[in-house]
Amino acid sequence: MPAKFDNVTKSILNKNKATRFEHDKILKKVDLFIHEIRLVLQKSKTDAFVMLGGSAAKGTFVKNDFDCDIFVRFQYDKYKDKPISDILEKALKKIKQIKFERVHGSRDYFQGKWHNMDFEIIPVLYVTHPNQAKNITDMSPLHVEWLNQHIDEKLKDEILLTKLFCKAQKVYGAESYMNGFSGHVVDLLTAHYGTFKNLLKEASNWEEKHVINMSQHHIDPLKDLNPDKIQSPLIIVDPVQPQRNAAAAVGYEQFYLFKNKAKDFLKKPDIIFFKRKTITKTDLKKQKQQAKKKDQIMIILKALPLHGKLDTIGTKILKALEKIKKIYELSDFTIIKACWDWEEDQEKQAILWFVIKEKELSKKKERIGPPLKMKKDSSAFRKKHKKTYIKNNRVYAEVKRKYTTPQQLIKAVLNKKEIKSRAKKWIIVRV
Repeated sequence: MPAKFDNVTKSILNKNKATRFEHDKILKKVDLFIHEIRLVLQKSKTDAFVMLGGSAAKGTFVKNDFDCDIFVRFQYDKYKDKPISDILEKALKKIKQIKFERVHGSRDYFQGKWHNMDFEIIPVLYVTHPNQAKNITDMSPLHVEWLNQHIDEKLKDEILLTKLFCKAQKVYGAESYMNGFSGHVVDLLTAHYGTFKNLLKEASNWEEKHVINMSQHHIDPLKDLNPDKIQSPLIIVDPVQPQRNAAAAVGYEQFYLFKNKAKDFLKKPDIIFFKRKTITKTDLKKQKQQAKKKDQIMIILKALPLHGKLDTIGTKILKALEKIKKIYELSDFTIIKACWDWEEDQEKQAILWFVIKEKELSKKKERIGPPLKMKKDSSAFRKKHKKTYIKNNRVYAEVKRKYTTPQQLIKAVLNKKEIKSRAKKWIIVRV
């Protein structure tokens, strides 16, 4: 197994790790952009330090999948009570050939392009201690600094492997629609266990509420941390913020998926574990045929996402899926399966599909009314419905269904404002 494991991971690194030449070329371009930001800040007499963040600063970015995180760290005493997002926006508008949009969040940041390079510029306060932080993003530069103090070339490779594995298994990202392993958690886990292989071995045996204390403090997370922050199945005491569970966003589904896939990969290492499985038209056809054999109906939708923060637009589509499922169930349909797939790109459509047990419902249904002893309510129920009858000392009514087939209902659902507003465009797909 060791040789097979090593062959697979070596192949993955060869394909996805940037060469020294590619790395230096990208950083040279980034340096030019950072220089532009520094110039406009100086001209506007803004006391802020500009630094590179994210995977670029740590040397763990994936080849051909690079985006640039830049932190603008505002001098604490001077700006702690000022609107630093507004101040930064005014400065950025002075940079030529920059296209950006303001992304709303707990503190607004900026996203866009500069000379075909994707970037995020995040305004933060220059803090040196967790108690100073006014926003969770204020601590992000310290996370970068911590890792850079503990990283070497070998660990960079191990982190890259962990990141690629998580991305392929669709458990990478702490966004609300993903509930997976953030980049920070991937860094911490790999640094803690030393290698990708050791991480997989240990993860295979994780139990719920597994605790990893990466701080130098003697902390009992189950007693000392905020109860709201230890609801996750994995608890990592952050080395920079010991009162924080770095893995608070990890969901149970993603926890077990990572654990099981780790076990599967160790048992039979294969390059396929590093390939993200995207739902295809062929996959959907097969599922539709299977549903048909069981006399079930499959509804397939495409959603063109809105523009904005990935967390926001992804969550909107996920909430739409949950709402559609609920509407079907309230309309007496049985949902066998409700799934979605999206490549976390606002330019790419999300696919949603529902397998429904009933092809058609009866045109009329029985509606339960109040008990006869509730005379006032019973009388009101009878007045409201044309055809009523008594059964088991209770009033019932026969009512006409508005929608009897899944196809009828989905057309009405997509016209509802609460669904329509969650994507730029909805399409019913036929395969």
